[in-house]
Order: sequence, then structure tokens, then C-alpha cells
Amino acid sequence: MKHRRPLLTAGAAIALTALVTGCASASESQTPEDAAERLTIVLDTDANSFDPPDVGDNPRSQFLQPVYDTLTELQPDASVGPRLATEWEYADESRTLLRMTLRDDVVFSDGTPFDSEVVKANLEHFLAGTGPAVRNVSVITGITAADPTTVELQLSAPNPALLRYLGQTAGMMVSPSVLDAESLDTTPVGSGPYLLDDSTVAGSQYVYTRNPDYWDADAYPYESIQITPIVDITARTSALRTGQGNTGRITTKVAAEAESGGLDVAYFPSGDVMGVDLFDRAGALSPALADPRVRQALNHAIDRDAIVKALFDGRGTPTTQVFNPDSSAWSTDLDDAYPYDPERARELLAEAGHSDDVVIQIPEYSGISDLLAALIQQLGDVGVTVEPVKVPDPQANTEMRSGKYPAALVQLQSNDPWQTIQLMLEPDSAWNALQSTAPELTDAVAAAQTATGDDRDEAYAAVNEYVVDQAWFLPIVFVDTVWATDSSTELTPYTYSVIPPIEAYAPKA
Repeated sequence: MKHRRPLLTAGAAIALTALVTGCASASESQTPEDAAERLTIVLDTDANSFDPPDVGDNPRSQFLQPVYDTLTELQPDASVGPRLATEWEYADESRTLLRMTLRDDVVFSDGTPFDSEVVKANLEHFLAGTGPAVRNVSVITGITAADPTTVELQLSAPNPALLRYLGQTAGMMVSPSVLDAESLDTTPVGSGPYLLDDSTVAGSQYVYTRNPDYWDADAYPYESIQITPIVDITARTSALRTGQGNTGRITTKVAAEAESGGLDVAYFPSGDVMGVDLFDRAGALSPALADPRVRQALNHAIDRDAIVKALFDGRGTPTTQVFNPDSSAWSTDLDDAYPYDPERARELLAEAGHSDDVVIQIPEYSGISDLLAALIQQLGDVGVTVEPVKVPDPQANTEMRSGKYPAALVQLQSNDPWQTIQLMLEPDSAWNALQSTAPELTDAVAAAQTATGDDRDEAYAAVNEYVVDQAWFLPIVFVDTVWATDSSTELTPYTYSVIPPIEAYAPKA
């Protein structure tokens, strides 16, 4: 086993991508000639490890993308394509045996050849981890290297999102020579298009130079890539405007400033839903929340359109559902379930016998102050008291999932219906902190896991209908990703990707 030690300098590991105070130093300004040779990405978070299970499927995974290949590859339209695995099929009707065919021309930067035994070792390593994405692939119960280019995954149950997960951190392949090495935290060894350069300074700049032996070099036009963590939004925007970076994530609040500074600003769906996760559906911490009428009242009390207009510059999709608008679980009718109606909210609270005694504690951390203030005001207008509890940014993720709070204001991925179910709705889901459950929901989830085609779509819809009717959540908006690029950089937007992968960039002709 790898001996754990302090990791790289890290920002806040929280579900909502917070913009915490402070910034790392940016690189020197680039000339136009540099731009064709080097891509500099400015991120709002720092690396915490190069060991895939420790990282998870969040913005930090971009630090790993240059050095590691994945088994599958996520496409700009959110579909899944081949990468190290060239093709795959389920070998049984139950979809519990996935057979994948692998490339035979891939070599790690330390000279180790890639084959099915490497896949087996990597997946076993990932499954033994404790990071936020490990549960995504926990249905894998057996891995067989049938021959050097064929690997078979035995599943305990179908996982409709498995191929997508294998295009993220779960599918990142590390050289087996370092899988259990302490050095993996800081020194990756992969088969990806780039190598981590010695000029890297943790917390300041991460420099990647071209891998001369990469099997698909033409897909990556830059000779080098630099990722610069700058957490503060003002400093990050300034770095982009002054040529210290080619591209980076910004917010709607600074989009106009970025455009006035000569940057191109792109908006595309992130697939992330932002809102309040009402953990305490049994009323263990906030007794009133056990009554669905109270949770329904909270939903009626929120003016989503006004919030999106005021705080998100009108960008994003107001919603009363946690399932993605493009998914088969989504229902237009359900999105009309809770129109803004403070009077109806008060009526429901009165019917439930909780006109003036509903108190909900919500963790407060950097980046959510404006939205939390809006919720405090609007819920307060109907007699509900929201008590913010300050938590340190580095511990915010852990605190929100600790079971100490009845609710949390979060931004969570909702790209695929099954992903949403795994993340939020099962008793042991990461964002079901108090392990809520209900027989009707359990049955609907079980049906969705095993069904196919129209039957699965109907099961997903049934899951969504239950959680909306019972008001398990207080969703607010499906947020857009806002990305700025300079005049020398071409960006291909990737739907449902909070951070565009490095494949998305090319020098502008």
C-alpha cells in the first residue's frame, strides 16, 4: 500500500466550485509566437494529487488530463467515444459483463507497455481508494485480463453510466510501476500526450511538455501546456486580460469586463444543478422537514427567475428538478410544479403546523454568499429561518456531508440520470448525507438500473416524479459554464463539462 503523506497545495474541495480568497502567481505574459507553442490554462483551484482516486471528477482532474490516457473519451456532444479501449460490448443480456478491446501500440513514459493486465491493476487500485469518484464504479466486482488486448469487467449490477465514468478519473491509466508508490501524489507516470516538467512549482504553475512517443500526437497541437491556479476571480480575470493566460473559467459577473478586455467569452451547459440539498427528510435535525408540505413550501417560496437574472446575469436554466433538462428523466410538467408563490408557501406551512418554527442550518463557505443571502431573504419572507454556519473552505465538502446539517447549498453534477441517482438518491450516496430512503423510490431506482430502452426512460421519469412530488430538493438553476479565451486560442465547447478537456483547445488560424 502507498504510505500517505501531505499532498500538493490544495484549495477548497467542495461540491460548489467556490472562488476563495487569495491567488497563486501567474506566468509571465505570452507573445503571439508563444501562443502557437504553449497553452496556458488559468484554473480556480489547485491540484491535490496525481493519484486518480484521490482526485475525483471535478475541476482538479484537469491537472491529470495531460499525463494520463483514459479508457473511453467524452465527446463535445456528451457522447462517449473510444480512446485506449477501441470498442466494447456487453456480453450478456443482464449487462453485467463488459468486454473491452484495447489498443496494442501504447507505452507509458517509463517504457512499460499498456495491456489488459495494466487495466486490471489500475481499476483494482481505483476501487481500493476512498476518493469522491470511487463509488461511481463500485459495481465492478471482477476484472479479467482475458488476453493482452481484451479485458472483461464483471459487474454486481448494471451501471448505465459506466462507460462515461471510464472516460473520467476512473478510466485514467497510470504506469503499474508507480501505482502504489508514495511519489504518485506529486510525480505522475502515464501514457498521455504530455509529461509533467521539472519546472513545475506546486501551487504556482504546472508545466507539461510534449510526450515524444505519444500514439495520437496530431490531436494535441501545443508543444507545451501550463496550468496556473489562481483562485481569486479578480486576479484570474486580470491574468487573462493581461496575457498571462490563454484561457480560463470566469463567472457571469465578470463576463462583460472580460469581453471589454478583448477576450472571447463562451457559455455552454455544465450539466451542474445548483440548489439546496434537503438532507433531513426524516426530520432528525430540523423536525419540520419531515413533512413534505414543508419542503414543498420551501420550493414555492423561491423566485428562481429573479435569482438567475440578478445573480447569474440571466444565464442558466431555472429549475425545480435535479435531473438534467436534456435527459429522459426530465419533464416539462414537473418544472411547473413549484411556481413562485409565497402565499401558497405560507398556506402549506400552516397546514403542516409549522407557520413560524422552521429553522434550517446551512453551512456557509466562500463563493455562495450572494445566493445564500437571497435564499435567507426569500425563505424568511414566508416565515422560515435559515441559519448560516461558517465552515472553513478546505473542510466545506466534508462538513456538508458529515450528517451534522439538515441541508446544504451545493452545485452537483447531473449529466446522466444514473449519475444523478448514484450521487444524490441512494441511501449511501455521497450527497444523501442523512441516508434518506423510501420504498417507492427504491423500487423506481431498481427498475431504472436493470431496464433498457423505453422502460428505462419510464423508470427514470418515475424517480424524478417522486423526488419532485416529495420535494427532496430545493433546486434553483442548471448553471452554465463561462469560459474566456484570448484571440489566439480556439475553444471547442464540451457539453456537460465544467472544465473543457485539453483536447478542446487549438491555436486559432
